[in-house]
Amino acid sequence: MTGLRPLWILFLLALSGCSEREPLPWTLLELGSRPIRAAWDQGEALVLTVEARAQEDGGPKAAASNWPIVIFPDTSAASRIMRRELFGLADIACGDRMRLHPQDLPPSLRAVLDEQYADSVELSWQCAHRTELAALLAPIVALSAQPGPSEERWLATLRKGFPEKVILPEHPYREGDHVQLEIEAYRPDGSLVGDTVKLAFRWGEPDQVVPALKPFLLQAGKGSSASLWSRSDQAFGTEAHPVLGLPAHTPVQFVVKAR
Repeated sequence: MTGLRPLWILFLLALSGCSEREPLPWTLLELGSRPIRAAWDQGEALVLTVEARAQEDGGPKAAASNWPIVIFPDTSAASRIMRRELFGLADIACGDRMRLHPQDLPPSLRAVLDEQYADSVELSWQCAHRTELAALLAPIVALSAQPGPSEERWLATLRKGFPEKVILPEHPYREGDHVQLEIEAYRPDGSLVGDTVKLAFRWGEPDQVVPALKPFLLQAGKGSSASLWSRSDQAFGTEAHPVLGLPAHTPVQFVVKAR
């Protein structure tokens, strides 16, 4: 009989392998396709929309947050921690919509929620490159009852995901110096607004650049450059500019080089 013991052990191991897995801590309402881990490792942002569930007594469902949570992968320690915690979950796909209690999320995700939720929420996962991100956020600003504050949130999101950069000169301009600038303007989706603008003037002459570029010009010099985000009112104005392809309250990215 002792010779049969290994067979019983194998049989028990086989049974244990067939046992049911622990159920997921959420209920899937819509199914996506591409895993978020693939999108994250390709540099895409995670766009999370949180909506409170309807009240248990049949009351109305709370309105969704007017601004989604946008998470950009980067090289920071916080980003590495979030990646590890997200990838430790069961596979989640871009396009998934689920019902769960926030306490079932990993700590790094709970920390970015704008509110404290006492009950379950509906959470939608989207993955977006720069073009797709603009397509998701622009309608929120356009439909907002307060487009100014919404544009500010859009601007803060863009600055976080696509940081500003400034390269200062060894010798800044002085009064009367000859200045040559090349300026490009970009929409939030990364497409160019119009053509490259070339300016030539004497340093100190007023009203040569849009307000968004004046702080840079004060410290610029030959060889300096910058990539800067601007509110619409500091660029081309808050109103829509159909010729430029700029809806109202659209942030603008300026890339400027001093020659």
